[in-house]
Amino acid sequence: MYNVAQVTGARKAWASGLTGSGVDVALIDSGVTPVAGLDDAGKVVNGPDLSFESQNSGTRYLDTFGHGTFMAGIIAGYDGTLSNGSLSDTYNGVAPNARVISLKVADAHGNTDVSQVIAAIDWVVQHRKDPGMNIRVLNLSFGTPSMQSYLLDPLSYAAEVAWRKGIVVVVSAGNDGTGTGKLLNPAQDPYVLSVGAEDPLPGLLTSLRGRPLPKGFIAFGEVGLAGEVRPAPRGQERLKEAAKLGFSVAVVPKANAPKKPIEGLTIHAVERVEEAMNVVRGLG
Repeated sequence: MYNVAQVTGARKAWASGLTGSGVDVALIDSGVTPVAGLDDAGKVVNGPDLSFESQNSGTRYLDTFGHGTFMAGIIAGYDGTLSNGSLSDTYNGVAPNARVISLKVADAHGNTDVSQVIAAIDWVVQHRKDPGMNIRVLNLSFGTPSMQSYLLDPLSYAAEVAWRKGIVVVVSAGNDGTGTGKLLNPAQDPYVLSVGAEDPLPGLLTSLRGRPLPKGFIAFGEVGLAGEVRPAPRGQERLKEAAKLGFSVAVVPKANAPKKPIEGLTIHAVERVEEAMNVVRGLG
């Protein structure tokens, strides 16, 4: 999160006093477990539990999947001191002074039903201005690969209703990378804020290695959730340009490997991130 705050410009917002104070963020997910950074009194308020686990007192409201707690930490985790816009090296979410209103819809396997999600959105709309509530943002890390237009999709309609009631609706674009060429619903709806991210191989290798990659080394490709390395567009052009620029070693997805050698460039074609890491370790 330290690097995320740097890249997104969150620190500048904090320095201007924009820390999320007074703002409630509705989180429709798998619940939230009160871990460090989310365990202060009043930091997380539970809305209804609409998941398949709601009838079990041992799992009601709690995150048995992990995703909801993860998202709550990104949004409003606060483990440290915030003074004059300056943060220590402790953990802070993007809006560390915001409050999370948690609506649990997913179980220990991440399973839910679109009707549960729609019901959760409706609850947020109906209760956004209840006494003591100020729900200004709704986060929904859920979508469906609907075959119909967002204009006819019921989940997109529910999300748009929330927007029309003055709530900023933030939804996930999907987890399929560039493979499908389309967004999930409700991410296709122009009234919501759709969020996606590239999971590039170089950044992951740098993180796992714990230090910058060596000089003359280049890597590209997307990393899937299961650790598979997916091809990147215009792979051949990238490799030829890398050779012209003086790069000597390249780690690329197997699907991007050239049929003929490229002079001056040693190419390691990999299918999984573990293979890429083995190459990097061999570079010292």
